[in-house]
Amino acid sequence: NMHFNLDENFSTLFNSLALSPKYQQMKWRLHILDYFLEHALKSDGSYVECGVFRGFKSYFLFKKHKKIINSRKKYLFDTFEGIPEKYSDGSPINNDEHRKRDLHEFIINRFAEFDKTYIIKGAVPDSLENLDISGVSFLHLDMNSWQAEVGALEYFLPRMCKNSIVVLDDFGLFTHRAQMNHELPFLTSRGYRILELPTGQGIIHI
Repeated sequence: NMHFNLDENFSTLFNSLALSPKYQQMKWRLHILDYFLEHALKSDGSYVECGVFRGFKSYFLFKKHKKIINSRKKYLFDTFEGIPEKYSDGSPINNDEHRKRDLHEFIINRFAEFDKTYIIKGAVPDSLENLDISGVSFLHLDMNSWQAEVGALEYFLPRMCKNSIVVLDDFGLFTHRAQMNHELPFLTSRGYRILELPTGQGIIHI
């Protein structure tokens, strides 16, 4: 039924932002992110996204939930230069695919309207070493690299709030099987169960 199309706020915002076929096919994924972010916002915690690229998903979520999320700390991590070679093992993404001219500046300008938004340039988990981020209620991992994502999970899992949400963007995609092969044992050995969705996303409820 795709009942979320009946949500005028959701549909109007989506149609205003999804101007190319690449983004128009993300409606289901955004519905899922929207649902779980709304749940996570019931806890006082920060929003973290590792793997921002052009910021389409986070920008949609920030616009839709601006009244609540504007007062929360928001951390957006990316190299803004593609996947570093040392983190490219098993990744189906060509390094040049996410290496776009002036991407970092584009993201700074795109998110300038939102308060308490920290845009951190560098490879995760390396860029986490000198930070002290705690009390995270929503974590979105979309780095197309199992090494980077496992490193992020090692850092963030102990820092998640009660009833917080982790979204693994590509967990269920066959093309990204290297991520599942490493993240599944890492998470299950720590007592976490992953809800795999037909969109390819994996959800962990902390």
